Amino acid sequence: QFEVGRMPAVRGTIRQLIYDGLPIGEVTFSTSRIRNGLRFDWLDVNGAHFQVHLTGAWKETLLGETTTVDITASSRDTGRALRDLGYAVVIRDGVMQASAKLSWPGSPLAFDAAKLKGSMHLNIQKGAFTEVDAGAGRLLGLFSLNALPRRLTLDFRDAFKEGFSFDELNGDFRLVNGNSMTDNLTIKSPAAVVTITGRVGLVARDFDEVMTVVPQFGGSLPVAGGLVFGLEVGAAILLLDQLLGKEINKAGTKQYTITGSWDDPKITPIKKEPAPDRFEEEDGT
Repeated sequence: QFEVGRMPAVRGTIRQLIYDGLPIGEVTFSTSRIRNGLRFDWLDVNGAHFQVHLTGAWKETLLGETTTVDITASSRDTGRALRDLGYAVVIRDGVMQASAKLSWPGSPLAFDAAKLKGSMHLNIQKGAFTEVDAGAGRLLGLFSLNALPRRLTLDFRDAFKEGFSFDELNGDFRLVNGNSMTDNLTIKSPAAVVTITGRVGLVARDFDEVMTVVPQFGGSLPVAGGLVFGLEVGAAILLLDQLLGKEINKAGTKQYTITGSWDDPKITPIKKEPAPDRFEEEDGT
């Protein structure tokens, strides 16, 4: 049992931290005493494919002990970073930047997802989701996208055949009461733009989300038309694509609910209500 009032200031370096058999990398840290607790001046982890920087404090308050941390993390190869940390490699390549502000009651060792509060931002550029068994990717408890290549019955599912390559993944998350919630997780790719909103249960290990998929048909049509029919036809298709591209993409939009457990997510198409007949509306019938 550690007591914050008795913890001394410490500074040190671990040349090679090995955790659960995994070589994590070099760790440097420094703490200092403050009036009502201990400040984490810094904790830096330099792995082969990732870097983590942490600051924060462990304090005694009128309501008991509390721990707060600010974390930033980066990687030039997210796939290799996941492998180094012992996670299933659900993402290949990918340049990652992430940050989080977190707090929980108790000491740093009393971390409990059910009592975790805070926020997180995640951005990954130029990566790809690989095909893995459902539930194998612990990291994707946040998104459930490990199920996309096999489970979505999309009209453009060929884009997912060898994994889902993306230009950018970007999202913000709120963490409260054992849940992670987002209203802006967006994955942009040449094939589609995927937006996910809703809740993921970090304790219950379940999903309650809505996913919107907008196919990106623009861009390739003018090139194909030019190659097949000549430059004049290609130019005409380019003009139509610029005028109608957004409407074509919008018309192909599909929505799905994501429910169920992390190990067995249920992805269900949301049926669109048929549009009312314009002439019937005018006749009042």
